[in-house]
Amino acid sequence: MSISRRSGIMSLSNSRLSGFFCCLIPRICPPPPRAGKTLIGALRRHNYGQYIANGPTFAQVREAIKSKQKQLKRDGKGNMPNKSDAVSDEELEIMWQNGQLGGSTPDSILQTLWFYNTVHFGLRGSAEHRDMCWGDVELKSDGNKKEYLEFNERQTKTRTGENPRDIRAVKPKLFANLENPDRCPVNIYKVYAQKRPQGYSEASHPFYIASTTKHLPSRTETWFKRNPVGVNKLQSMMSRMVTSAGITTDKHLTNHSARKYLIQKLNDNEVPANHIMQISGHKNIASINNYSHLNQHQHQNISRILHNSNRTVRKHSWCRKITHPLKSSGSASPSPQYPVPVVPPCCTFNFKSLSHKFNCKFIIAS
Repeated sequence: MSISRRSGIMSLSNSRLSGFFCCLIPRICPPPPRAGKTLIGALRRHNYGQYIANGPTFAQVREAIKSKQKQLKRDGKGNMPNKSDAVSDEELEIMWQNGQLGGSTPDSILQTLWFYNTVHFGLRGSAEHRDMCWGDVELKSDGNKKEYLEFNERQTKTRTGENPRDIRAVKPKLFANLENPDRCPVNIYKVYAQKRPQGYSEASHPFYIASTTKHLPSRTETWFKRNPVGVNKLQSMMSRMVTSAGITTDKHLTNHSARKYLIQKLNDNEVPANHIMQISGHKNIASINNYSHLNQHQHQNISRILHNSNRTVRKHSWCRKITHPLKSSGSASPSPQYPVPVVPPCCTFNFKSLSHKFNCKFIIAS
C-alpha cells in the first residue's frame, strides 16, 4: 500500500489505515518494547471514531501487535532493558559524602531540593519540577512548633485539572530532620530562600532558578540568577550526581530512580499501599505494585528458605521446654516434654481455648 506524502496516513479511512498498519508492524525491525501502546496512544490523540484499542475495524492491527510482541519476547528483545532502577541508600550516602547533596554549593542545594521534592512530594520526571512555582511549597509549623514543608499540587499526569474535584485528599508534608541538621530539608530550604535574588520569591516565580557560573561563591555574593533552570539540567539531575560522585554501577540510574526509591523504600518498610499513594500521587494500587519489587535481602531470604529441605518449625526465643503441667507429679511414667510458650505481658491470647486445644497451660513471664 502506497501513501501520498501530501495526504499523509491521517487522511486514510479506518479500514485503509488498518490495512496499512497490518503491513507496517511486522516490518518494523526491531520496534521498541512498547510500540503497540505508543501506536494506540498516537491514534487516540487524533480522535479516531473507532480506536485501535477496541474498535472492530482495527481487530487485525491488535493481533499484529500481539504477534510482534511475542516475537520480541522469544528473541529476548522485549524486556525493556533501559528501564530505570531504584537508587540505593548506599549510593545516596556517597552523594552526601561527596557534596552532591547538601547545602554547601548552589548546585548541591538545587539537587537536594529536587531529590526531596521527588521523594517526599512524589513529583514525576522534569515537567512537574519545571512547572513548580515558589508558592507551591510553604514553610509551616504544627502545634508543637515542629517545622515542615507542605506541597500544593498543580497539574500532574494523573490529575490534569479537568475535574476540579480530582485533587489529593492529603497534602504531602516534609518535616524537619532534627537528628541531622546538615541534611535537614527545612534548613536547606531556608538557605535557598536566603540566597535567591532579592524580590524573586513571589508565589508565581519559578521554584528552580539557575545558579551562578561560580562553583562556590562567597557568602556575600549572589548564588542564583533570575532565570529558571533549563530543561536539560532538570532532566539529568540524577545522572549528573552519579557521575560527579564517582559512582560506578551497572544499574540504570535516571531521574525516575528517585521516584522508584520512594515507593520501594516505603514498601520495604511495610507502609500500606493506600498510604504510599497519598505521597506518590498514584490513583490506583496496581500502579504501586508495578513499582515495588523484591529487594536483595528478600531474595536472599527466599533462597535460604528454599535451600532448606528439612521441614522444621522455627523456635522463638520465648519458647522453652518444661514438664507437662497437667500430669500429676505422682505418675509412674516420666512426664513428657512439650514446648510451652512464655508469652510477654504485652500480648493478648485466649488462654482458655488454647490450653484446651493443646492440652497445656501458659505461663506469663514476669
